[in-house]
Amino acid sequence: MRDLAVLKITGRQALLINADLAENLARLGKSADLQGIIDIYKELGFIKTMMLFNLNKSLTWNYTSSLLRKELVL
Repeated sequence: MRDLAVLKITGRQALLINADLAENLARLGKSADLQGIIDIYKELGFIKTMMLFNLNKSLTWNYTSSLLRKELVL
């Protein structure tokens, strides 16, 4: 999400951590706005903290994938 936000803001591939994914990130960035990317980042951080409570893996993956599909139009 960090690379996606950086690419969306600056458009510079040289600033990416995962420069090998630049093409995919550019494609994904076309369908998402910056606020949506930030919202996903926050939600993923929340999910990460909730993993301490032994969440059901299948439900967590389904929720995460639906969150990404909704915002990034995969």
